[in-house]
Amino acid sequence: MTGGKSDCGVPPRFNFAELKEEHRNQNKFAVGNKVEYNCRPGYSKVQRSTLQCMPYSRWSDAGEFCKAKSCRHPGEPENGRLVILTDLMFGATVNFICEEGYRLIGNAERKCVLEGSQVIWDKDIPYCQVIPCKPPPEIEHGTHTGTTMEEFNYGTSVTYQCNTVERGRVPFSLIGEPSIHCTSTDNINGDWSGPAPECKVVRCEQPRVDHGKQMTGYSPVYTYRASVLFECEHRYTLKGSNVLHCNENSRWDPQLPVCERKIRCPFPNIPNGRAIPGKETYEYEDKIRIECNRGYALKDKNGSIKCDRNRAWHPPLPICEPEIPRCPNPVIEHGKQVSIRETEYTVGNSVEFQCESGYILKGNKLIECQVRMGSGGEIAITLRGRRCGMVQQWD
Repeated sequence: MTGGKSDCGVPPRFNFAELKEEHRNQNKFAVGNKVEYNCRPGYSKVQRSTLQCMPYSRWSDAGEFCKAKSCRHPGEPENGRLVILTDLMFGATVNFICEEGYRLIGNAERKCVLEGSQVIWDKDIPYCQVIPCKPPPEIEHGTHTGTTMEEFNYGTSVTYQCNTVERGRVPFSLIGEPSIHCTSTDNINGDWSGPAPECKVVRCEQPRVDHGKQMTGYSPVYTYRASVLFECEHRYTLKGSNVLHCNENSRWDPQLPVCERKIRCPFPNIPNGRAIPGKETYEYEDKIRIECNRGYALKDKNGSIKCDRNRAWHPPLPICEPEIPRCPNPVIEHGKQVSIRETEYTVGNSVEFQCESGYILKGNKLIECQVRMGSGGEIAITLRGRRCGMVQQWD
């Protein structure tokens, strides 16, 4: 059957194959017609490369009948490694990287390309060169361990030391890191890990602190990193650091401390009370709690105070004043209160009672909190009612 909807149009195009020349200029194909392909350069045939025009203008599916040719292994540089991104087939690209301390010389990538009918890698394999550093800097009055070395490569380290001096003179001190090493920040150029140290004469003055005494580190001469320990005399307190070091600028670090007269607050004399804890002297930031004697209470309820830097108690010392006389809680068996709050059991206040169901009250239903003299002459707080009871009991 030919013509109409059963005809096929131009055969499909492939990046790996092209139509044979006899089919290239034909635009219409009848059902049953066949076309054949040739593999493009860089590809080789793996199966039959024929397509047929099927009914309803459809070409048969032949699959991928040409396969890309493979390049040989591209090789791997010494002190480096190969990175295969996809595969080693025609058109593929591979990369090269170097190990730490080495830099890549040459092309970082190679591509599998066509040469004639074969595929090859387009560039030479690179190589990895150890990263070099310039010779380490020389220092005045000192030397380093690399004076006999010709090359200074990545990882190489040198150590500095100061020259000796004549007897009786202050020696040179090595200021800074004694060792530096060859490294790199961009994996291309070598740099030394830090600046070279320096050799200089360091001598700190004899440390003196008024009202202070040196406990350790006695020496006629104080050189670099010498340390001393200070304490203050009795009744003085240290302001600053008690440990000092002689720094590279011939100064004590941190600066010399100061011994200040201790801050003390006056003894807390509390009439009808006492300070807790009890001490002979109270110094700056000492805290105390005021406790009143029996029968007395704090006027302002603030019983905790502290010695401040002005040699005063803050807040000011509280006052212990006599407590307001109060009667104890009245309890009547099988009865209950019907008036007055518990916090108002004070002299002059009355309490009214009522009995439970099934009981009757004997005596007055009102009892009053009163003050009277006890048998021993002391003041007694009592409630007068049906009968007299013991001191500090409801009556």
